[in-house]
Amino acid sequence: MSALFVFAAIHVVVPLALLGFQWRAALASRAQWLARIVAFAAFFVALHLGGFWAVLPLWISYLYLAAFAAAAVRSFGRARRLPWRTGAPARVRIDVAVHAAFAVLFVSAALYAALGRLPPHAQKADLAFPLRGGTFAIGSGGSNRLANFHLKTLDDPALSAWRGQAHAVDIVKLGRFGVRAAGFAPADPGRYAIFGETVLSPCDGTVGQTRDRLPDQRPPQRDSRNLAGNFVLLDCQGLRVLLAHLRQGSMLVKQGDPVVIGQPLAAVGNSGNSTEPHLHLHAQRPGSAPAALDGTPLPLTFGGRYLARNDRVKN
Repeated sequence: MSALFVFAAIHVVVPLALLGFQWRAALASRAQWLARIVAFAAFFVALHLGGFWAVLPLWISYLYLAAFAAAAVRSFGRARRLPWRTGAPARVRIDVAVHAAFAVLFVSAALYAALGRLPPHAQKADLAFPLRGGTFAIGSGGSNRLANFHLKTLDDPALSAWRGQAHAVDIVKLGRFGVRAAGFAPADPGRYAIFGETVLSPCDGTVGQTRDRLPDQRPPQRDSRNLAGNFVLLDCQGLRVLLAHLRQGSMLVKQGDPVVIGQPLAAVGNSGNSTEPHLHLHAQRPGSAPAALDGTPLPLTFGGRYLARNDRVKN
């Protein structure tokens, strides 16, 4: 539940507070106005690029940007009549210094978020998108840890057994109003738009291994002992491709079956180490055992397109 409070604070409380402050705040100099504008603008850009816009619809982020622009124009009407510098009290100088520091912080965060959308300079696995019939969003994906938390497996020796998932993508489906669930964080997995969606083979190959017996968890519960939950592991032209967190009892293939692109494999569920229904997909070189996840990870493209957090796919 604490994670939900943090999400609400970052995506709702802080933006609304900053907009209200910018709209109403008194100004003593244009330097003070400029420091605030740069800091707040960088915050909203960083939030737009690095936030998770599937719990709340993406159009809210655009609304924040438009509201900030309106507040900036309004405040400039007051600031333009002020001097650049003033012999104001120490509190005003402190205000400028604090907002300048935040400007540096948030500009750095916005640049880092933007860089996370650039594909890594490495050989990539080009796959077919594994879902059809709607609009899908990337929850985790990209080339740095702000966009893709799976990358932590490359840096932490304790997670080396799972480093094959470093360039994974997590996919959710968007339903009404552009959100991924009916409710903020419902405990019923069936209220998530992606739950039960048919998973299609993203490549031609052979089924290397499957698991289908694990129950679907009620969000936000997770099964940390079975990280992938129910899964299909495909052998595709020298690659291992894992599709994970599948629905119990939905498996349509078995070990050794040949598969072709677009062939139904199973359904999206919420099994394994998953806090809510989504499809986990990654590609890697073969690991140290048939189902090992410690192989060399490969960045993914889908029809040549590199997908990062908040990218949309209509399929």
